[in-house]
Amino acid sequence: IEKIVLANCGLDQDDIGRLAHNLLENSTIKSIDLRGNEIGDLGALSLKALLEQNKKITELQLDGCKISEEKMTLIRDRLWHNNSFLKSIFSTEYSLAIRDLTNL
Repeated sequence: IEKIVLANCGLDQDDIGRLAHNLLENSTIKSIDLRGNEIGDLGALSLKALLEQNKKITELQLDGCKISEEKMTLIRDRLWHNNSFLKSIFSTEYSLAIRDLTNL
């Protein structure tokens, strides 16, 4: 399995915390679609922690997740810092888009 699609599943920050914990050492998941869930800023921090540990994830879809611009920026900045080769993180809510960081 390379992609997890959990869009519009009614997930909250606690669910995301459990998901992130369970994916810390996963080496096959490359893409996670979490659009339309009530992740919020605490859930965003769980995702940031996940991405600090798991460098295999190359795509996040976070539209409609009620994440502040500040927390979206933390996720983006942490990925750049870690040189994680993230191919995309996209949220139209804050016009944040990072594409193909491997070519920087």
